[in-house]
Amino acid sequence: MKKTISFIILFLFFHSSNAREGMWFPQLLEQLNETEMRQLGMKISAEDIYSVNKSSLKDAVVQFGGGCTGEIISERGLLITNHHCGVSQIQSLSSIENNLLKNGFWAMSDTAEIPVPGLTVTFVKEIIDVTSIILANVSEDLNEQERNLIIKSKSDSIEKARTDGKNIKAFVRSFYSGNEYFLFITQVFRDIRFVGAPPVSVGKFGGETDNWLWPRHTGDFSLFRIYCDSLNLPADYSKNNVPYTSMKFLEINIEGVKENDFTFVYGFPGRTNEYLSASSLDLIYSQTNPNKIKIREERLNIWRTDMNSNDTIYLKYAPRFKTLANYYKKWRGENLGLKSFNVVEQKKRYESKINAESNGMAQPILDNIEAVNERLKPLSYNSDFFVDGLLGIEIAGLSQKFTKLITLSQSDTTSKEVLNKELERLKADYRGFHKNYSKKTDRKICLAMLNLADKHLSQEYKPAFYSNLKNENDIEEYTDRLFDGSLLTDTSSMMKYLSAFKKRKIKRVLTDKVYLFGKEITGVSKLLNEKMAPLNIELGRLQRNYVSILRSVDKERKFYPDANSTLRVAYGNVKSMNPSDGKIYNYFTTTDGILEKIDNSNPDFEFPAGLEKLIRDKDFGAYGKNGSVPVAFLASNHTTNGNSGSPVLNAKGQLIGINFDRVWEGNMSDYFFDENTCRNIAMDMHYFLFVVEKYGKASRLIEEMKIIR
Repeated sequence: MKKTISFIILFLFFHSSNAREGMWFPQLLEQLNETEMRQLGMKISAEDIYSVNKSSLKDAVVQFGGGCTGEIISERGLLITNHHCGVSQIQSLSSIENNLLKNGFWAMSDTAEIPVPGLTVTFVKEIIDVTSIILANVSEDLNEQERNLIIKSKSDSIEKARTDGKNIKAFVRSFYSGNEYFLFITQVFRDIRFVGAPPVSVGKFGGETDNWLWPRHTGDFSLFRIYCDSLNLPADYSKNNVPYTSMKFLEINIEGVKENDFTFVYGFPGRTNEYLSASSLDLIYSQTNPNKIKIREERLNIWRTDMNSNDTIYLKYAPRFKTLANYYKKWRGENLGLKSFNVVEQKKRYESKINAESNGMAQPILDNIEAVNERLKPLSYNSDFFVDGLLGIEIAGLSQKFTKLITLSQSDTTSKEVLNKELERLKADYRGFHKNYSKKTDRKICLAMLNLADKHLSQEYKPAFYSNLKNENDIEEYTDRLFDGSLLTDTSSMMKYLSAFKKRKIKRVLTDKVYLFGKEITGVSKLLNEKMAPLNIELGRLQRNYVSILRSVDKERKFYPDANSTLRVAYGNVKSMNPSDGKIYNYFTTTDGILEKIDNSNPDFEFPAGLEKLIRDKDFGAYGKNGSVPVAFLASNHTTNGNSGSPVLNAKGQLIGINFDRVWEGNMSDYFFDENTCRNIAMDMHYFLFVVEKYGKASRLIEEMKIIR
């Protein structure tokens, strides 16, 4: 009887929510998901979501920069994404005198929209299965290096054939751990302009206190616009460029969401690892996550203190703090969820089941994975204190900036033109570094990271400078020497040095204490990477074989490919939740909760007086419901990083929210998804429209949108 119950629990663990779990290929929805999506309430067809024969919703969903999702909400290329996705761009356009990040910004005309250098927006035009081409004549007898070279050569050939070198780009990505390959044909726009965003106190309201938690009251949005040439094609920035005429844009629906309404999320989820073995997951759970949490907590405490006491430092570090803090809290929640659901042990039981059903074929692979992980474990442990620790010291990376200049200076054949070009690049690099750098703050980080690494690194992986550092006093004195009198940390002196540079003067860099400091750190980090590389390659081979067995044996399981920053669809319902005994999360929040949370003595809960007054006066315009404005809602869509900014769509494919987070209790969903616990958090479009029109007074933007009321 116990055996039967155990099997039922195991079956439910991996299969019960399988229907709504997953990040699915949009081009395969008709084949795999459409029937179920319609049963859950969807009113449109799979072809309305993805088509190459007509405009579809895919033509309104974009990859924003390199790591977020955005969507087109007007015929004139108006784009919305999260505030936290646009924060680095907003910061780059800000200064203490014109602090767009702090004060917010609304362009009241096209000419007031601000170009954002380097920002791109990418549309997916078509997704094609090229597995049979890529894997043709790729034998399992090949070693991994040979296999990878053949696959890369074929991928390069396919990409080259489908890229026009200017407007259309193509790339091949692997799926199911290298068992399948797909070609993505894309169009990349390069002239993107900042249109508007609320003050950061609205865009990150709740800050790190509320991050990953519910209830939420964050106005997490920013607006940009795509510009193009007169033929509606991508172009470099030009004052003659015009707003992009959208092939498809999303209608905004503010009729209101209700419990159990069908929803789906369309976007570019970054990374999941649903099919990891128990031993691989245990390494993350028991070692990697705890290490990174410990290291980042130290760095965040220093940044937080300095940022809260100085507006200039705040402006310099805001985007990086947000990223660092986001993952710090994510990993804490992730480990909590993995522990609560006992996922490692559940995976072990599942592996036993798979091994039995595969007639013992799985066990040798799983044993080899575990053996490789045991060899990887000490290397990975030490690497953590480089990647997140010592290499988190900003001056440690300065030595790498001079690699090319050193090579050019030591060569007798270097032309003056080539040398001058590199000198100008370095000057620009240093100006950019200085703009976002605080020497005072980095000194504190350096001291903290040197002490932390000293306590945790194995003796064989300690950089050479530790040989003269016997205690914390020695480390503090060494830190002071690093930051006082180094050419590399003095931007003014560095600019003069580069302007008057002669080849023979390269010795000053080569003997600089900060250069030597960075060189020693990067040298040991490189050594660790070189030792880990063959182990990771072997893990990749074993994982590919394991996933192949999983898919061939477990016929009850609906397999979706792990996220890898390619276009996907996840679907579910608007859902409240019961995270623990006696605790209930309602499925929506309103502006009433903002008034309850406002505390201008706490940086996380500062709020603009003008917007507070609108809320207190109930001056909601057309966006109020039952005496308040809906701010956010919960749904059971499977999301991850990269889904930030993704559209949350209703049964008719209309925009009802912008995805921006997940709940703490379900934060393990990159490894294990539970429909009863995992929730994505979306900003309600009512709140977006209310802030833009009533607070931002940007009615011209509202007039561009098609709003279903």
